[in-house]
Amino acid sequence: MILLEQLHTKLQYQAKLFAWLLEIPELIAEGLFARGVYNFANFSAAENALHQEYSKNNLHAIFEHDTLKYLFICEVDDDELIDELHEEIEVMSARIVSLNLIEKPQLQIISAIYKSMGLLDESRFIVNTGAEFQLNWKPYFSTLTDPTEVLYADLLVHTRPFRLVATKYPLSKLSYDNISTYLSRRLKQDSNLHKATLGAERK
Repeated sequence: MILLEQLHTKLQYQAKLFAWLLEIPELIAEGLFARGVYNFANFSAAENALHQEYSKNNLHAIFEHDTLKYLFICEVDDDELIDELHEEIEVMSARIVSLNLIEKPQLQIISAIYKSMGLLDESRFIVNTGAEFQLNWKPYFSTLTDPTEVLYADLLVHTRPFRLVATKYPLSKLSYDNISTYLSRRLKQDSNLHKATLGAERK
């Protein structure tokens, strides 16, 4: 069973770890973490809110809170919480950057937030794609009647090549029983293009 004191200690530990990761004073880290991650005016306000929410309806009230719920990451079945954190992490880091109290890249701050919450894997896979990042999608099968039915795009992430494949048909609907039907109905080939391709290959 999770105790209130356990969550309080975790909040304090997160701020200390955040300070260590960014090499900044703990007092400054507490304020930044409270403002940026938990959206409170200061660290004391975050601590007080934790106790106030608990007094309303014990742990359930904390879990339902807009930001304090993230204290439950790594404590419960947290897939949904982590997904929500992914959506909010840039907003959190932007709040910290906007305070102009530290000179750290936003990606480094995001990584530190993830690590402070115990999400080491997430902290390792932060990629700065740049403002002009685009994928060059190409037809996977040029002889199809609809060449956009299956597309692919190649990209490099830290010198490692990846190929993304996109299809108009939801892959979740495919099964061993219906894949042949899908191939015959959806992936129709243009007979002229198919013959031209075969002729070119024979030459």
